[in-house]
Amino acid sequence: MRWRWGTRWPRSGSAPGSISRARATVFLRREEIAAVVARWMGARPFADVAAQLDRHGVCWGKYQTVTQLVSGDESCSFANPMFGEIVQHGVGSLIAPGLPLDFSAVPRRAVQPAPRLGADTEQVLCSVLGVDSAEFGRLHDRGVVGG
Repeated sequence: MRWRWGTRWPRSGSAPGSISRARATVFLRREEIAAVVARWMGARPFADVAAQLDRHGVCWGKYQTVTQLVSGDESCSFANPMFGEIVQHGVGSLIAPGLPLDFSAVPRRAVQPAPRLGADTEQVLCSVLGVDSAEFGRLHDRGVVGG
């Protein structure tokens, strides 16, 4: 038999989205499993736990606050090519993430500041909503949109 939440499927046919009994058991017993893992982790230095998780290909990450991340984690620094320095209008100079994708045949795009509030209003109103330039001008003159 195969299980799908609340539904049994015969072994001969598999239903889309069905899961094995073993996976269902893991899900249903997840709190017990988490307690065993927590005891194992708690009995070892962090470096040993990290080495074991890495050795076995476990997808994991160290829990930390945002302050800890930005102040002391190299993955959120200029050492990571995804990050760069920008000058954000109204904020100043700061480190910011760029695209997380990196392709060997295309150079990485530079990190860009967010557009200023309202910078794309005319384009959106005209190209998406069909407002003509005269109507946009009237909206601007009445203070409905900035520019």
